[in-house]
Amino acid sequence: DEGEDDAAEREAIPGEGPRAAVGAPFGEDASVPEPWQRHLASAGLRERLGACHAGAVQRGAAGRARMVVRLSVDAEGHVEATAALSSLEDAEATRCVLAAFDALLLEARSARVLRVPVRFAD
Repeated sequence: DEGEDDAAEREAIPGEGPRAAVGAPFGEDASVPEPWQRHLASAGLRERLGACHAGAVQRGAAGRARMVVRLSVDAEGHVEATAALSSLEDAEATRCVLAAFDALLLEARSARVLRVPVRFAD
C-alpha cells in the first residue's frame, strides 16, 4: 500500500522555483523512437517549459499543474503541438509551452502522432 509520503516522493520534480518535468512520451503504436525520447527529455526543453510556467505563476496561476501535449510530427520532422489535456490555467503559458514543442525538429521517416505528459511545480 503506497502511503502519502511515497506518492509525494514519486511526484516530486527536482529543483527549486517554477519548473517542469516531461514524462515518457507515448504514441498510438506504443513505440517512440529513441532520438525523439532524447529530445523530449532534454534539459533545454525542460528549462523552456519551466520558464513558461514561471510566467504563469507570476501572473497568479496555480503552482502545480499538468498537461498532456499532443504532437503531430510530419514526415520531415516538423512538430505541431496542441494541448490534449491541461490544468495549466494560463493561456499565455499554454501558448508558450506549445511553442516550445513546436520548435522541435525530430528525425522522421513518416508522419506520427504522440502524446507527452508534462508536470509543473512551483
